[in-house]
Amino acid sequence: MSYLYSPIPRVLVAAIILVSVPSPPRAVACSASFPNQMDGGVGTGDEALLQVPAGDFNREIKRLDLPACALVFTGGNSAADTAETDIADLRAALVAAGRSAADVTAIADPFAAVRVKMVEYAKACADWRERQGWRRWQRNAKPDPEPARPELVVPAGLPEEFSLYFRGALAWHAGQIDHARQFWLAVLSLPPGQRHYRSTWAVFMLGKISGDEPDRAKDFFKMTRRLASEGFADSLGLAAGSLGWEARLELDCGNVASAIGLYTMQFAGGDPTASMSLRRAADAALRSTPETLDILARDPIVRGVITAYIVAEGGPFQPAPTSERIRAWLDAVERSKTPVLRGADSLAWAAYQWGDYAMAGRWVVLAEEGSGMGRWIKAKLLLRQGKVAEGTAMLARAAERFSPDEQWFSHSPYEPAFVPADRIAGELGVLKLARGQYIQAMDLLLRHGHWLDAAYVAERVLRVEELLEYVRRSWPMSATEPAAAVANWYENDRMSAPQTRSRIRALLGRRLVRLGRFTEAAEFLPAETAAQLDVYVKAIRAGGDTTLTRDQRGLSLWKAAKIARNSGMELMGTELGPDAFFSGGAFENNWILESRRKAKWALTACGDDELARLGAWAEAGVPERRWHYRWIATAHAWDAAAMLPDESDFTAAVLCTAGSWIKVQDPRGADRFYKALVRRCGTTDLGRVANKRRWFPTCPEP
Repeated sequence: MSYLYSPIPRVLVAAIILVSVPSPPRAVACSASFPNQMDGGVGTGDEALLQVPAGDFNREIKRLDLPACALVFTGGNSAADTAETDIADLRAALVAAGRSAADVTAIADPFAAVRVKMVEYAKACADWRERQGWRRWQRNAKPDPEPARPELVVPAGLPEEFSLYFRGALAWHAGQIDHARQFWLAVLSLPPGQRHYRSTWAVFMLGKISGDEPDRAKDFFKMTRRLASEGFADSLGLAAGSLGWEARLELDCGNVASAIGLYTMQFAGGDPTASMSLRRAADAALRSTPETLDILARDPIVRGVITAYIVAEGGPFQPAPTSERIRAWLDAVERSKTPVLRGADSLAWAAYQWGDYAMAGRWVVLAEEGSGMGRWIKAKLLLRQGKVAEGTAMLARAAERFSPDEQWFSHSPYEPAFVPADRIAGELGVLKLARGQYIQAMDLLLRHGHWLDAAYVAERVLRVEELLEYVRRSWPMSATEPAAAVANWYENDRMSAPQTRSRIRALLGRRLVRLGRFTEAAEFLPAETAAQLDVYVKAIRAGGDTTLTRDQRGLSLWKAAKIARNSGMELMGTELGPDAFFSGGAFENNWILESRRKAKWALTACGDDELARLGAWAEAGVPERRWHYRWIATAHAWDAAAMLPDESDFTAAVLCTAGSWIKVQDPRGADRFYKALVRRCGTTDLGRVANKRRWFPTCPEP
């Protein structure tokens, strides 16, 4: 992008072209988009498990044998950056020429003042263009006047190379291209010792303004790199930038292989714009004729870039290539009969990703033995053939080849990065669950960040004694790691080890509370919740203590009711459905359970034992009602009201409040509270209003 009155624009950022293309014929796993749940998790079935993820384009490019690049991208492409560099170079040139400090100040300060005016004007123009863009959407909006061009004078005393270059820049921004060319050629005609600082700048700009003569422009960009290698100053990193400009010319001329070669050098130099440019070049390559594809397929770097583009499904802000173009490319690679070992795993990946499992099988045989991606594809192919034991073993071998620190950035800019080692571990967990290896399955899911999948196993499948033994053995309280807060997924997208420990222990604690095993539960709940549990249990016990008066017992049971209603999620809420602790109760998540109960999958379906365990859980006394603890609270309140006197304002408030807790979700259940309020407390204010309204009035909680 060029900037007004900026002596030198940085690397051209490739345009982002959003093209509407048909989606490839690919089955995509559908699941709730919760951060702590794996794509292809325990409730999504065989097809989701058998999919492979999209690749990380940048990672795939880094795996190639890229040519060495001594050029390093320096960054900084704004008018202000350029001006700052321009001034710094001038000061350095004056000092190198032996000028006094006073002379340096006398020459550089006026130049800096002019450059500041140029930057301010550039910013004013950019702001003006932005405003005009918005005004197009406003009815009857009058356009702002364009910013006035400042009067700029070349300061006196500049070294000749700076003076000539600067005059060329002013002419260029004024649209006087021929004048600019003459000034910049004049820079290059100076003796080498007198153009140390502006040779690369001048020749780069000559390349830029020669775009209508591609061959000449490419020569100038090559010269930029040659001059930098000969020791001429390259303070803006123009040698690296010239790679992208020359590559763009090659691409526009249809020389895809040359363009990709230059872009990969630019990528190796660290220029962040190179990734998008490479994907644009790969997209152009896939649109080539079969004859051109055959030529491109024989170049290992070009082959790797195009294949990386396919497995990345286009990458961020780039549409995925169509299945027809992918098929044409893979066929061209096979026709090339080039011995391929390095990169064969990516070709197998691309073929598998787009549904040609036979071709994937042919390529994966050629993949290097140590390739994690090759093993992953082999595992998927074995599973598709029904060879579950072999596929599971190969999946475990694939996991060994991925570092737990390796992250892949999604092909979608709206999805987070993921860790392939975690993904593979999750797939192993799904397979182990379907084969009744519940503890191993949950441990894999839990330790690799798939919380909702692990919670399903912990809460619905494992018997409580199995979960108790596992947690005590595998997740004991740590003396070195403090307990972490148990938060819902809005606050925890990816849990740390302390968070995982706290969360699985809290899940177990709440399950023990639901079973009435309060003493054991306190060991696993967070300290604050355990203290609340202690108050709750004491209130229940006081309610059943026949040595106390009926009023004392009623008040204690009412206290228990309020705790169950207001803190029931933390004390006894289910992690998934019906209560959905994981989302703070915001989502009624039972879809994993329902999917596994009903689906008839071949690889990942429930076994008879798992189905039996699910049935036993449903009979364990926890109603399949959202926020089930509200009904526990109303049961306490009903017992409390039974201990309290009739025609009492307090008793009336208890009945009114408790009935209101469930009047929307369970009108029939609330009806008995309404009738008791009218029957037992009809002379109270609440009772009279309830009788008149034929339902609950608004009432303060007693």
